[in-house]
Amino acid sequence: MRSNAVMLERLALVAALALWGASCGPARCVCAEGLTCAPATGLCVAAPDAGGRGGDAGRVDAGQVDAGAADAGVGPSGDGGSGSRCGACTLATPLCDELAGRCVRCTASEGCFGETPVCDVSFQQGLGRCSRCLPDGRGCGGATPVCDVGSARCVGCLRHGDCASGTCDLVRQVCADADGGAPGTDAGAADGGGGPACPSRPDAGVVPCQTECAPGFTCQGNECVLNGGAADLQVTLRWDSTDDLDLHLDEPSDGGLCEIWYGSRTPACAAGALDLDSQAGCSMDLVLIENVIYPVDGGRPPSGTYAVRVDHFRSCSSIQWVPFRLEVRKGATTMGLCGVFQPSDPDWSTGGSAGAGRPVMTFTYP
Repeated sequence: MRSNAVMLERLALVAALALWGASCGPARCVCAEGLTCAPATGLCVAAPDAGGRGGDAGRVDAGQVDAGAADAGVGPSGDGGSGSRCGACTLATPLCDELAGRCVRCTASEGCFGETPVCDVSFQQGLGRCSRCLPDGRGCGGATPVCDVGSARCVGCLRHGDCASGTCDLVRQVCADADGGAPGTDAGAADGGGGPACPSRPDAGVVPCQTECAPGFTCQGNECVLNGGAADLQVTLRWDSTDDLDLHLDEPSDGGLCEIWYGSRTPACAAGALDLDSQAGCSMDLVLIENVIYPVDGGRPPSGTYAVRVDHFRSCSSIQWVPFRLEVRKGATTMGLCGVFQPSDPDWSTGGSAGAGRPVMTFTYP
């Protein structure tokens, strides 16, 4: 009788597997024959072959996993983390970046699929975020090879240099024919007419965070906000190409001016400081934003006239237009100007140092 009961239990389990063979999760792993459960992602995947590699055949989304399993101590390898440098990863960061030795949301090869198939591994200093496309074009192709990061969609072009014809319809974001000129612009737009679009403002306060944010931003009140956003004065440079641009600010000082730039980010003579040097020497960090920030508890910024310059330090690609946006915020008021660098400019790729840069704006404080 006991053996019959065991056999019945096994038959019932087989029947359950046939009906629910594609479901699994950290708290319970049950997959159809030939599949194995990856608890960190809640997916049934092909069992590893003799070489220890698992395929993607039969991968099935198991749906929402029990929230109570987040602290179950299940590692990315499905064995409690014993075979991983990360130890136990939770559902918030379920995958192990073995190189960095920490748990992340996704990696370049794992964790993203469907409408957001690629992982932005630079997001929040490496924690990662699944996206439709990335600035380097991953996720895009065919007639829409360029990623519009602001709207997270693939388009034909964002600037004239993206097109073989040298002309981009910046409204429709498509390349014009080589012999036709962009609709709505002069045929000679690539030589100075029409012009590129001003870089967008990916304003702060839209990205949730717990402890980390991308460079240029800081986590405040569970949101990533622009560095220096709480101070009364802030100067920001934004651009949307891979080239190396630099922000220079002359701050009024006793007896003259004090320059803040990448070579002197926190000069003793200045109250402000440059938070970072993006794309330094074509380093490809793709932050594309630099801020001169002022302390919120160190007194008011110096009174007087400030001068802002932008330097095109180096060309890092074949792009022929490098638009930029300069913003100065005083309290609740923001002033903004847009400009563009072209290879024909005398200040193109000058590799400038102290005192370099194109004069863009002066303003007074307070």
